[in-house]
Amino acid sequence: MLEAADAIGSFLTRTTQTEFAEDDLVRSAVLQKLIVIGEAANRVSDPARNGHRDVPWSDIVAFRTASVLADSGSTCGISTVP
Repeated sequence: MLEAADAIGSFLTRTTQTEFAEDDLVRSAVLQKLIVIGEAANRVSDPARNGHRDVPWSDIVAFRTASVLADSGSTCGISTVP
């Protein structure tokens, strides 16, 4: 998770907000790393989660799930913002 977060930081320090909004490649790279973080968060053991209660584990995993479903074209009842 830390490597993916570091990669996101690296991607974002090389671009402005406007450039980010216009650059599909960088946005896709950031999204892929966020999905990696969500996958890893889903595998964190309960004792480890309990040791880090300040981390929104379920939100991280839910973001990953929604991102993957949106990318696959399936909404499974999840509404999207136009």
